[in-house]
Amino acid sequence: MAKSPSEKIKQRLHTLCCLLLGLCLSISATAQDNMMAEGNKSVTLSYGLVNYYKTGMNRTLKNADNNFYTNSLGDYSYKSIVTNPFTFSFDYAYRDNQAFGLALSYFSYAMTEDRKDKIEETSLTLRGFYMSVSGRATRYISHKPHFMLYLFAGGGLKIRSQSSSAETDHEKEISYLHQTPLTSTAGFAPLFWEGGIGLKFAITRKIGLMTELSRTPGWMHIGLCYLMLPKSRKKSDRIGW
Repeated sequence: MAKSPSEKIKQRLHTLCCLLLGLCLSISATAQDNMMAEGNKSVTLSYGLVNYYKTGMNRTLKNADNNFYTNSLGDYSYKSIVTNPFTFSFDYAYRDNQAFGLALSYFSYAMTEDRKDKIEETSLTLRGFYMSVSGRATRYISHKPHFMLYLFAGGGLKIRSQSSSAETDHEKEISYLHQTPLTSTAGFAPLFWEGGIGLKFAITRKIGLMTELSRTPGWMHIGLCYLMLPKSRKKSDRIGW
């Protein structure tokens, strides 16, 4: 018995609805993996907006400048150039809610100090860089396909290399350049620990934005992260992430 045009239309609409429903289910199924699900990897490059070493250095030199000016001890001037830190990190999710990683951080500095009083006149320069290598563990607080909020903690080794125009230990002892938090001649502890909170937000299948507040030279970091999925999760379609 031949079907009426209205029945054919209803049948086609039913078939179309079934196809759309199946497509939606398949899309949701491929999109349910969290951003750092077990086996996923992430490479991040970030820039520290605040460098607490830089703050401490400039505070020490500013206090010296104010002291000379207030007490009429003589003439004092300084120049300080301290870069904010760049950090490169790698994270591997060994579980759906936890990851291990490595981080490398670097910044440089260059300073001059000109000082003249009743006893002597000195002019010194100091250049150097700071580098740290650390391992850390990450625990996710909120973990979604395109978003993650996490806590992290770890520790590692920090390295300082610097050169000075001071020719004697006496010049270093009286120089304010060598009394800042990073450049102090009293010593430089090689070990450190870190911890903080961060978030990442995926803007494409592989690229995301990140920010962290942490106990590191750069208290606040912003940057980009590149997500690497295992072969079993890679999809050729645009929305299968």
